[in-house]
Amino acid sequence: MRGHAVQTVTVQGALIAVLLGLVVVFSAFSGDVLAGENTPGTASWTLPALTAKGLDGEEHDLCEWRGKVILLNFWASWCGPCMLEIPHLIRYQAVHGSEGLQVIGIGLDEQKKLRNVVRTLGIGYPVLAISPERHFEILKQWGNSYGILPYTVIIDRDGHVLLMQQGVFADQAFETYVLPLL
Repeated sequence: MRGHAVQTVTVQGALIAVLLGLVVVFSAFSGDVLAGENTPGTASWTLPALTAKGLDGEEHDLCEWRGKVILLNFWASWCGPCMLEIPHLIRYQAVHGSEGLQVIGIGLDEQKKLRNVVRTLGIGYPVLAISPERHFEILKQWGNSYGILPYTVIIDRDGHVLLMQQGVFADQAFETYVLPLL
């Protein structure tokens, strides 16, 4: 009987270790992602410059939107989860833009493909196109060394990065991290 109790404790300890390992692995590939120098509290204006040509034909710099709550969303036309997420981002901008929210799409694709998605989905917020040669460099600078899309960065009005998230940015995350800033 005594041997059975020891074996049960050992099995329970092993299960706990496995569950903790899964939590670590899961958090590394989804949810909040904080990496390198780009951790919460870092002023976004001191990060490497994010300058790119917008689909409006103009050169844009992230600093143009200082003083706003920025939802910076990296996406591509070939990314299925990105296409599911974009209608939510459109709604966030439409409903909360007057409160100081600025959604900015960072398209990691050919401009022709990005324009097609913008037209098809009716994206009304700015979309900046990053050339294919710079995709991984830009993602890595913004804390996404794995290059997982979609990828969202929340920046407060003072230019501090508050959240970096790989995967779909859901309504619950918007309510938790963005709404209090507006």
